Amino acid sequence: MNAVAAIVRANLVRLVNARANAFFLVVLPLLIVFALGTAIGNSPGDTLVGVVDPEPITAGQAVLDAMAATDGIEIRRYESVTAMRDDVARRVLDVGWAASTREGRLVLRWYAASGEGLQVRGALESAARAADVADQAVAVVTADARVDPSAARAAIDAAAQTLGRTSLTFTDAGDPATDPTSIRAVLASGQLTLFIFLTSLSGAGYLLLTRQFGVTRRMRAGPVPVGSIIVGEALSRFVVALLQAGIVLVGAMVLFGVDWRAPGPVLALCAAMALVGCGAAMLLGTLAGTEQQAGALALLLGLVLAALGGSMQPLHFFPDGLRTVAFAVTPHAWMNNALWRILVDGDGFAQVWPAVAVLVGVGATLLLLAAVAMARTLR
Repeated sequence: MNAVAAIVRANLVRLVNARANAFFLVVLPLLIVFALGTAIGNSPGDTLVGVVDPEPITAGQAVLDAMAATDGIEIRRYESVTAMRDDVARRVLDVGWAASTREGRLVLRWYAASGEGLQVRGALESAARAADVADQAVAVVTADARVDPSAARAAIDAAAQTLGRTSLTFTDAGDPATDPTSIRAVLASGQLTLFIFLTSLSGAGYLLLTRQFGVTRRMRAGPVPVGSIIVGEALSRFVVALLQAGIVLVGAMVLFGVDWRAPGPVLALCAAMALVGCGAAMLLGTLAGTEQQAGALALLLGLVLAALGGSMQPLHFFPDGLRTVAFAVTPHAWMNNALWRILVDGDGFAQVWPAVAVLVGVGATLLLLAAVAMARTLR
């Protein structure tokens, strides 16, 4: 056990001493989680709507008044379309619209950069249709009754006051799959799966260098059994993978408010995925011929399997055939699907334990193959 602890300690010291690892272990994962989180809507509050209407007509003013009277919408005036469009792109505004007239008709151009845009656009279109109907009614009364347009509008407004208004009630369906908070958590979970595996694979290069520099042979020449060397190297990569998981879990929760809902099952999945990454890194580090080859294969496998396994886009949106392939060839699909069930469906360990079992089985198989291959190189 002293030899195993010494190997683990030496690998962790080497990890810490390489300053670039701080970026790949801490900064890069949290930066990606932050970028994905900010792309899924803003924090609760008023929806900011930018408006450009240099020459307002009656219909445009009616639309603006209807929007301003809507709860949860704040109107901001802009002089130029370019300035408003830039603020939408920078997410200073949720949505924006620019009004113009064409042959006496109101023309609206729409700009949106978030999910709130669809809701506000629906309200805007309703208000525009209502304003258009009102204008047509004024035109008809003016022509038929041969009165002044202002008198016709006043008469129509007075008649509208005597009629009962249609009441609409909007109820939130509460679908977690479309809730921004759940979507942020799912995107963060995809990065969790990606970086556990990718960070593990990056350790293959260290193992290869240890073998090429003759460190493992010198350990073998001393009173260190082959089994202790293999266990020490495997445990080193497992600990690093768990460290990466902890950084993403805690960082996403503390910095960006991600709710992992069921910590126990999530941690079990992380440990199982760390085992898979550990086995893959050991096997790659043993079989690869050069450090460059190991690094290229680690990056290629890490990104391709992550994309196919639902770390870039949730498996929920995959076609059925591609989902079947993902589950057949990637461990990522099992973890990402289980995390979706926890974060979106509210499932617990009783529902996701098959995924944990599959990941443990894959990890154990990879570790066994790596141990056999590594033991041959040490003899």
